[in-house]
Amino acid sequence: PGPAAGQQGAAGPRLAAGTSPAPARSAGRSGAASPGSASPGSKASSPAGHSSPAKGGKPGQSGTPTPSTSGSSSSSPSPTTTPTKTPTTTPTTSPTASPNPPPAGFAWHKAGAKKLGTTAGVKIAAPIGWTQNIQGQALVLRPPSGYRFVEANLAAFAYAGPVAEAKYLQAQARLDHTYPHYAKIWIKPFDFRGYAAASWKFSWKETGVGKIVVLEFLVTLDTKAGAQPYALSVSSPQPKFPASVVLFKQMLKTFRPLIPAAG
Repeated sequence: PGPAAGQQGAAGPRLAAGTSPAPARSAGRSGAASPGSASPGSKASSPAGHSSPAKGGKPGQSGTPTPSTSGSSSSSPSPTTTPTKTPTTTPTTSPTASPNPPPAGFAWHKAGAKKLGTTAGVKIAAPIGWTQNIQGQALVLRPPSGYRFVEANLAAFAYAGPVAEAKYLQAQARLDHTYPHYAKIWIKPFDFRGYAAASWKFSWKETGVGKIVVLEFLVTLDTKAGAQPYALSVSSPQPKFPASVVLFKQMLKTFRPLIPAAG
């Protein structure tokens, strides 16, 4: 979930030793749509085909004849019936609703099993404007600026139990000095959608940034493609960590395994 010394916002400790994680600072916006563009459910302007009421009042009555310039009287002719036009239905420009639309202000991000080299892939929504990149077997999501990021790492676990896996990753991080001034906050059991999981929270210090806090959930999910480990984490400078965790939990509500298409 956090970078090596001198590299801000790098991917988590599952990167093989000696691998240089890419820095987290994104190079500008990715051209994602602004929150106001093509919002689902938007309707076109007033529908076409709304005609004004016909002018001229009621059809003429036969009781009061109208003088004729020819002097001849004639029975009141039946009023000419003007065919009423059926309003034309103009197709609306509203976008077709997606079967699984993301929450308002969010956009989907995904990485398939084939691209990651895993049993299943991952799909998760992030705020509009966030960008994604693949680092090893991890999908990393970052805002347009700042040092925080959210990561979904699908690398295989070394241990079957999530708590044992978290302790193993902690030991490896300490051995490799991945996180300068590492300080464990907790490693404890955690329930993730009914699955036994682990919650690992710690802090470390990065030169020029200060204290970074990381929260990671480790779980193995049974998918239609088979068992798939997930390490879902958020990393943020300490002052913004509480707000980052709130957003992280919103994003986790949209998280789902991505099953490879049959055939």
